Amino acid sequence: MVKAIFFDIDGTILSHTISDIPQNTLKTLDRLREKGILLFVATGRHLSEMRRLPLHDYPFDAYVTQTGQLCYDQNLKAIYKEPLSKEDTEVLVRYFNEKKIPLVLLNEEELYMNYVDETVISTQISINTAVPQIGTYKGEELYGATVFGKGAILEQLMNELKECKESSWHKNASDIILKSSGKVKGIEEILKHFDLKREETMAFGDADNDLEMLDYAAIGVAMGNGTDRLKSIADYVTASVDDDGITKALIHYGIIDEEEG
Repeated sequence: MVKAIFFDIDGTILSHTISDIPQNTLKTLDRLREKGILLFVATGRHLSEMRRLPLHDYPFDAYVTQTGQLCYDQNLKAIYKEPLSKEDTEVLVRYFNEKKIPLVLLNEEELYMNYVDETVISTQISINTAVPQIGTYKGEELYGATVFGKGAILEQLMNELKECKESSWHKNASDIILKSSGKVKGIEEILKHFDLKREETMAFGDADNDLEMLDYAAIGVAMGNGTDRLKSIADYVTASVDDDGITKALIHYGIIDEEEG
């Protein structure tokens, strides 16, 4: 029996075609809550970004953010957090200051960027998100970074980072997180907090940073607008976010009735 469902945000519950959560998706989330199923967010987004998204203040039961490095309960009190090492922080700050590649540094409360180019602008437009503000690193603990662009500079950066890995969420952008982290790490912390089992979970996603999450969940569903790589490992491929994909998958698995959808 499914007792908990984890949802990616962008391209999963949030449509970038209409820049909103489709109304029928909101109704479906309400149906799940009525059945007593716990609803969780699992996103690469930073909390400060989530607050600016059109999520209608929907009352999710907990949040896996920053690709698993920062997890919060429904009141946004931290359940789990793990910063980057001092050594890898120093590497990221050096690249940030030298402006070798567009880079966003993320502390617990905010994010800031070193410089903006066309890749940054086009990527942010594609996810209906403002370009991060340019700022100066002030010595805080970092919980990750976002890098825009691919190629030799990114490869060089990743080779210098000893305890971090790349988690791609766009053809032109990736998050840099701990090797020990990822959405699955965050999900495990949420399950522990709510005394839930892996066998009681379902997950929805659309991007390559959802691969491990869909593989980990008892039922992993890829959206129709998802990447080919994600679809290849999913238990089920549903319709797109704009074609009521979440509802259709839940009906397919008998979690809600067709009349409810």
